Amino acid sequence: MEYQPLLRSISCFFLVLYSFLGHAQTLQLGSGTSITGTQEASPVNIYYRSMHMQIVYRAAELNAAGVFSGKLTELGFYIENAPIHNLPDFTISVGHTSANDASSHIAAPLKQVYKRSAYSPLAGGFDMLSLDSVFDWNGTDNIVVDVCFDRVFDYTSTGRVRYYNDGSNNAGFTRSDGSDQCGIPVSSTTNNKPQVQMTFLPDVANNAGVVSTNITDITCAGSSAVKATVGNFGNNQIDSLMIGWEVNGVAQNPVKYTSMLDTLLGSGSHTAEVSLGNYNFISGVAYNLTVYTYQPNGLADAQTSNDSVEVSTTVGLGGNYTIGGVGADYGSFTAAVNDLIAKGICGTTTFQVAAGTYFEQISLPQIEGAGPGSEIIFESVALDSSTVTLSNNSATFSSNYTLRFNGAGYVSFRHMGIASNNATYDRVVYFEGGSNHITFHNSVIKNVDVASPYNYQLVEVNSAAECDYLEFSHSYFLNGYSGIYNNGSDADHFTITHNQFINQRYDGVYLYGANFVTIDDNLINTNSTSSFIAIELRYCDSTLSVQRNHIMNVEGGQGINLDYCDATAAQPARVANNFIHLNSASSSAEGIYILGSLNVNVVFNTVNLVSTNTNNIGLHLSGGGAIHLLNNNIAVKGGDALYVHSGLSIDQSDFNNFYNANGDVGYWEDEVKTLSDLIAASGKDSNSISEPPYFYNDTSYQSAQVALNNNGSPVSGITTDIEGETRDASNPDIGADEFSPTSQDAGVYALVVPEMPFAAGSLPVKAVIRNFGGVTLTSATINWSVNGVAQSAV
Repeated sequence: MEYQPLLRSISCFFLVLYSFLGHAQTLQLGSGTSITGTQEASPVNIYYRSMHMQIVYRAAELNAAGVFSGKLTELGFYIENAPIHNLPDFTISVGHTSANDASSHIAAPLKQVYKRSAYSPLAGGFDMLSLDSVFDWNGTDNIVVDVCFDRVFDYTSTGRVRYYNDGSNNAGFTRSDGSDQCGIPVSSTTNNKPQVQMTFLPDVANNAGVVSTNITDITCAGSSAVKATVGNFGNNQIDSLMIGWEVNGVAQNPVKYTSMLDTLLGSGSHTAEVSLGNYNFISGVAYNLTVYTYQPNGLADAQTSNDSVEVSTTVGLGGNYTIGGVGADYGSFTAAVNDLIAKGICGTTTFQVAAGTYFEQISLPQIEGAGPGSEIIFESVALDSSTVTLSNNSATFSSNYTLRFNGAGYVSFRHMGIASNNATYDRVVYFEGGSNHITFHNSVIKNVDVASPYNYQLVEVNSAAECDYLEFSHSYFLNGYSGIYNNGSDADHFTITHNQFINQRYDGVYLYGANFVTIDDNLINTNSTSSFIAIELRYCDSTLSVQRNHIMNVEGGQGINLDYCDATAAQPARVANNFIHLNSASSSAEGIYILGSLNVNVVFNTVNLVSTNTNNIGLHLSGGGAIHLLNNNIAVKGGDALYVHSGLSIDQSDFNNFYNANGDVGYWEDEVKTLSDLIAASGKDSNSISEPPYFYNDTSYQSAQVALNNNGSPVSGITTDIEGETRDASNPDIGADEFSPTSQDAGVYALVVPEMPFAAGSLPVKAVIRNFGGVTLTSATINWSVNGVAQSAV
């Protein structure tokens, strides 16, 4: 969900509009406290993902409430319980009808009066919506209110309204999980009619008023332009209007507006923004701004109750502030956050934190004024994460966090530590409420090191949070059940780069349902003996990058797992230049596992499985399609170097090194013992090899195998290796590391004679030597011994 600033002035506008319109012609239909069920159809219920509802409000009801005709400008249902997801393409249409109920679909001409790409109902009362277009009610026909929304991310038993019952078949509806229902005729009915409030404009001449001002309840210090939007709410055009304004009771110079304002139903605009002048706002001072209209068309206003708007405003924070230490602006994070909530910000606001440990629990809601170019930053004064720690010892499930983002946006934590000290409720950072554009940089996030973390991740995104643009870079994640955990929250734009994930128990990074994901240049090293998965991505679509990661010392489990992640042919997912070292004798290990995914390039990876477990798999492919396997260096000591369930999923496989020190090369719809068997079974890998990689050691991706050098094939977009070094443009090396072999390097490749068993007596001894270097050898000395007794060199 993209960040949308939620200015409290908008709420102020609704309240003011309600006031000047509602003194005589705001009505409520229905009363009482009856509430629709959690799975019952209502205008906002999402037990099914998409819904279309028609509700008939009879003219007799409106007449009894004191309204006999007029222009409908606002409408709102009583929201008892809001849906947990925003409602996509939420649309309200209104029309006249002779039908007394919704027993049949009403197809009479309807006028669309409101539409939002994402509507978030506000619970606790009538959520009044200012309509985009006015509906002119004739006072005689009944009114049909037609409401629909497209499919939400996932269905839940949320979205309840208050209702009343004055007959049968009061509302008709259709709903579905499988398709959008806007435009689909309603086919089911309910007697429960949603309670509603409607606002009608009276039909009078020379009725002008103030709609809003550009000054919100948070403003910036210094000279600011003051503007007001004025409107014509009468039945005749207005070609002149006076606008007055006051600040803290002091009158400012009035302005005369002389352009035409059309009627509400006219073809021209009935509102206009007018510049009133500039005012110098001083930090620390509270202000009350009043704007009012008078003399429309040079005459007395026919309805004065809508003439004015008042806004109370406070000068927001901006610039640099200090937390902790002598003479600080704030003694704690809590005090600073409370001030942010009360005042909002004007421009980037930085809190520099003095050295120390701060035992606090912080929850950051949406802060007014935060947005692009206007960020909130918390950082240590020393720019050293070891000097500042925000820590909490939460002891309850409901408060299981140290730092929570609940709707916050454009916030950064830099050069700081954030910790949990509770061995049971040990979650550290928690995201919910649509938080977005949150950054952690050069920070330490840790919890208590216990053998079995009770429940919690170092960083967790609530499953219904819809948080976007979360970035973690150059940071250190220590302990925890998982490092970063996002389980089906429809969170997009994750960036996880240059971090260290140390000693998580079950996952380094786990993302479910996230799109636009980058996981590059991370180190993941664990002491876990569980079935650990270093990087696990499920249903992560769109662009996906998993590159240059070092995955070390994993005891079983998997290095990289992609389940049902679909990219595009134009922008395939990249799993490239990664090094994976897995070691487990007791449980099986898989280096890279790609399941049911589309358009994935698995290229230039190095996998080293050092145990002899016969269930190990270096590179495992199952289902999906358009998979490309190129230039990978896969080495195992047991099991299979390559395992492919169906060759149909592999578009290209070549220039790889598939090596098993103790068994078959792998499986391609059946067992393949040798590289030749693999080529015959697959029709691919004609340029691949099967050679021992000669790693410098088990935890090193660097190799002394000259056969890997310059034997790969260029891949578009991959121009560097795991170390950032430039790859040969024509003949890159196989594996994660681009290297130059030692110039002179000979070695014994095999002992061929005598073959065991052999008879006693004098027998010839023969060995195969090999050039492992980068230059041609013309001679070499071979030393050999038998039972420790040196023999004559050759």
